[in-house]
Amino acid sequence: MRYTTRWVVAAGVLGLAVSLAAGAGGDEETTENPYYKHWASFKTGTTVVLTEKTTFGDDATDELPGGVDEKTVEYKLVSVSPKRVVVETTVTEKEFLSTTESAPTKITYPAEVNKAYLEAVLIAAGAERGEETLKVRVGNEEKEIKCNTIAGTRKQKGEEVKQKFWLSPTVPGGIVKRTRATMRDGKLVAETTTSLRSYSVAE
Repeated sequence: MRYTTRWVVAAGVLGLAVSLAAGAGGDEETTENPYYKHWASFKTGTTVVLTEKTTFGDDATDELPGGVDEKTVEYKLVSVSPKRVVVETTVTEKEFLSTTESAPTKITYPAEVNKAYLEAVLIAAGAERGEETLKVRVGNEEKEIKCNTIAGTRKQKGEEVKQKFWLSPTVPGGIVKRTRATMRDGKLVAETTTSLRSYSVAE
């Protein structure tokens, strides 16, 4: 079972919206969009690159280089306004004898989103929050980045998903690292690690 890069990053950013108040919001009530929050403080032209590596617990590993599904995801901030930000993203997938780069896709994040929808995502993440400092290699430089963390386990119909997120407002888009392991009936289905590779903040 493959998990898309877009979903992985979405869950990471939404799952770390730690400032939201508890309680269900009405259908018309809105709140700050975490996507917008983690991009809006940067200027257009800012970029960030993440790597995503997934190992599988089935025969799919025979079809992957080294048994790992590896992607590089680059994001570029193309516009910022009080109402929305627009980010361009390109995914490059590693294959045995080549790499495949997707056509750039533009994603629009409004400044406000439906509060009930966002809280549903947070409840699904069900997690413990904390703080950690990660030592991360960004480009050719090793940095220590102070992060907010969220970790939790969700069980449903014989499937168990363990995940942990590390988020920093100093990094465009917020994601420093994310881990996710899915087990079904006690067996590994997939394990994904998303890591910050590099970023460049436009002046």
